[in-house]
Amino acid sequence: MLWHRRNAEDCAWAEYGDECIVYHRPSGMTHLLNGVSVRLLADFLLEPKDTDEIAGFFMPGNEDVVAEEFRAQFLDVLARLEYFGLVESEFCSRDV
Repeated sequence: MLWHRRNAEDCAWAEYGDECIVYHRPSGMTHLLNGVSVRLLADFLLEPKDTDEIAGFFMPGNEDVVAEEFRAQFLDVLARLEYFGLVESEFCSRDV
C-alpha cells in the first residue's frame, strides 16, 4: 500500500514543542499530532511511499528488514492519519 500526504493547504499548523496542532479545514477538526506524525506529514510523505519504506525510515538503525510489530505500529499511525483526512492510501500492484 502506498501512502501520501493530502493537500497541505487544507491544514493550518501550529507547533507546540515536538508536537503540532493541525486544523483540517475540510472537516473542521483540530488534531494534536506527536513528533512522528509531524515528521511523516512535513517531511516524509511528500511523495507516495509504501508502508515498509515508512517504517524502515523510522526504525532504529534503519534495518533492511522491517520487524512486523514495528510495521503494524506504523499501520496504526497511518490509518489514524487517514481517518483524520491528512493522508491518503492507495493500493499498488504488489499488494495483490
